[in-house]
Amino acid sequence: MTVIVTLEEAKAWLRLSEIEDHEDTVIQAMIETATAEALHLADGLEEGAEEVPPTLKTAVLLHVTSLFEERSEGGVPPASSALARRHRNWSV
Repeated sequence: MTVIVTLEEAKAWLRLSEIEDHEDTVIQAMIETATAEALHLADGLEEGAEEVPPTLKTAVLLHVTSLFEERSEGGVPPASSALARRHRNWSV
């Protein structure tokens, strides 16, 4: 899977200190979920792309935030979907 956001980037975005590593496994799973959804919505980005648009990175981070803060509700935040869809291949 294309790495769009690292665990360290997500923890910095969530304002978690490096000492707070007891939830790393959970956060990593959230990153993977958010990344899969962003790549699905942005089907114009090829798997393994070396350069990831900043808007796609932000889409993943927004989705991770939603998953982290509202664990029981989940769902894709509208802002995350909108940013990811900017990279959709509409010619298909």
